Amino acid sequence: MSTATKPQPRPEASRLGGKVRAFRRKQGLSQVQLAEKLGISGSYLNLIENNRRPLPSPLLIKLAQTFEVDLGAFATDEEARLTSELYEVFADPVFEHTDLASADVRELAASSPPLARAVLSLYRAYQGSRSGWPPA
Repeated sequence: MSTATKPQPRPEASRLGGKVRAFRRKQGLSQVQLAEKLGISGSYLNLIENNRRPLPSPLLIKLAQTFEVDLGAFATDEEARLTSELYEVFADPVFEHTDLASADVRELAASSPPLARAVLSLYRAYQGSRSGWPPA
């Protein structure tokens, strides 16, 4: 039996995996198609997207070129804001019986920003219906 522990992804790697997946999906590419463009295996791309391997800088640059975006598109300011707002939403007593972990909230913000924004909009509408319409 091995006593070695499984390496944990770096925090920044977990944020980038979701972003890679989101950009790939937005372009309508499969993992295999994107992996071919990047010159890596599909399984390696899968590991990156699922935050099980770090995203090396040269590959990050190649991704930005492939998606024709600035490296700043991989920045996490929007993700941090979404995560913070989602934490506030899920702190509401209406969600007290849900079994959401912090990692679930972070993953939602990282891997699907449009869905995270939809959850925020829905919650604001819910709040507005409780206190009067329209929501602030």
